[in-house]
Amino acid sequence: MMLKETEATLGESLSMYEDLVSNIPVGVYRFRMKAGGGWQFDFVNSRFCELTGLDREDVLNDYETAFRAVHPDDLNTFISLNESVGKTLAPFIWEGRAIVHGKTRWMSAESRPTLMDNGDIVWSGYFTDITNRKRAEKRLRRVQLELEASRDNYRNLYDFAPVGYFTLTRKGVITEVNMIGATLLGTPCSKLIGRGFEGFIAPQNMGLWFQHLLEARLEGVTQSQDFWLKRDDGSSCCVSLESLCMAVPDERKGENSGGQVIRVAVTDITARKLAEEELQESQNRFLLFMDYLPAIVFIKDSDGRTIYVNKTMDIALGASKWLGLTLPEIFDME
Repeated sequence: MMLKETEATLGESLSMYEDLVSNIPVGVYRFRMKAGGGWQFDFVNSRFCELTGLDREDVLNDYETAFRAVHPDDLNTFISLNESVGKTLAPFIWEGRAIVHGKTRWMSAESRPTLMDNGDIVWSGYFTDITNRKRAEKRLRRVQLELEASRDNYRNLYDFAPVGYFTLTRKGVITEVNMIGATLLGTPCSKLIGRGFEGFIAPQNMGLWFQHLLEARLEGVTQSQDFWLKRDDGSSCCVSLESLCMAVPDERKGENSGGQVIRVAVTDITARKLAEEELQESQNRFLLFMDYLPAIVFIKDSDGRTIYVNKTMDIALGASKWLGLTLPEIFDME
């Protein structure tokens, strides 16, 4: 009676085991390397056959049926791996391609060995289709390559743009600068990082700079403004400067930046500014000469309106009141 109960319990356990193995969502197999030579499959479940598109009896009768399903380009590596782990008894782990119903699929197999008393090596493992994962990895690699190319293009544009670019914290500390910006300040990029940009603003423009920085933080974009900068070597340059306050990812936060940085675009306008100042100085000298010339001098524009009278004429005729008037309007006024 006890024997029958034991046999019934064992039969029930085997039935549950077979049902579990048959319905598990991965291919399950047992592969034997015989001590006397020769390989064979002892067992493959239904899912194994579905994944490979092979008939169970064909696989069990001839292991090469499964091996022939491996993609030709991956077959030598697959066989070499089997031979290698058979000698070392290391776990068998393989990812490669298989031909299933004429289509290429990516597969993953993993098994671990058990050395039997008769010297056979039995490998118990699982087999699964990873095609979707491989496709996702391929798309991810493509996106990563495109992102890297985009970053390289951005870096090239950033570094070699004909404009100086700076990234500042909300307090005006330099965290990034391109080569043109460093050249403008006459200081290597590495020595600019961590320094306050206000340290390069000429004293006469310091108040304007802090107002500009405040507007950038509050309004996001500021109008272009001209600043004189003082380099470390004592020389000066004039720049047109525009700022944009923008949010950045957490890993780019600067000290007390609150997740925001200020991007500054700087254009060298020293030559233009010097030319303007020279022209203004020349005009001032001309007007000074005309004011003290012992003769009456006045200038009209293309519309006939008086735009300048010298001091001699103003003293003699009170002509300053004629500014902006035409000659008929002057006569009518008189």
